[in-house]
Amino acid sequence: MADLQQGFAFHIYLIFDTAASRNFGTKREDFCNVLRRWHDRMCAFAQKEFSGGPAIRIGVLEYAKSCTWITRSGPQDLREYIRWAYNISRYRNVGAALDELDGKLRPEGYLVPGSFLQMPIIVFITGGFSTDDYNSALKRIHANRWFSKATRIGFALGKYADVEMVGDIVGDPRLVFQTEDATVLERLLYLTTTLELCRAWESFRELEPLDDLGSEVARAFVVETGIDLKAFCPLLPGRSV
Repeated sequence: MADLQQGFAFHIYLIFDTAASRNFGTKREDFCNVLRRWHDRMCAFAQKEFSGGPAIRIGVLEYAKSCTWITRSGPQDLREYIRWAYNISRYRNVGAALDELDGKLRPEGYLVPGSFLQMPIIVFITGGFSTDDYNSALKRIHANRWFSKATRIGFALGKYADVEMVGDIVGDPRLVFQTEDATVLERLLYLTTTLELCRAWESFRELEPLDDLGSEVARAFVVETGIDLKAFCPLLPGRSV
């Protein structure tokens, strides 16, 4: 087991628009701090509970009129970032972002064989409507098995976010969470991703679904969201590659 785990990681891809923080009335840096705190809590949880298990690596793509990979060399530890892009734009070219993600979710991109375990987790965040034609790009990326079989979770920030578009991207409107509160976003990010990491870990270790650890996270998820987990989990795909 130790030899198998060495060098492997669970991949999470975070895609969000540069104007998302406006919906919270916060500074751009504050929004980035929400993401950093989420990352630190999630990694601390994994380090404690998945002793000796694969690492967590996150790829971050910001999009506006163009797209920028904050993690330029591929998924990595968020704490290793040199800087974040702080430019806020009125553009939200979702189609361009999906095309960029499509190009990286391939063996010749960021999914280098032997570097990851399980299908990736994709988190999509927006605070508005797309300013380009995202439907054509969505059709293209759905042909990519690393996207179509990934776990996709969406967050629509503020009252002007296009919830229907986010639902199209993640595959089911019930996997979209809408909020105007940064603290709620941080908690939901943590609970949804750690719930999926538990499912991935259980699949990797061939444990029974939602063992004691997973059940604890699941209970917290239900309390926070009010969502029936028996209805929620079947919406998520299997974890095997």
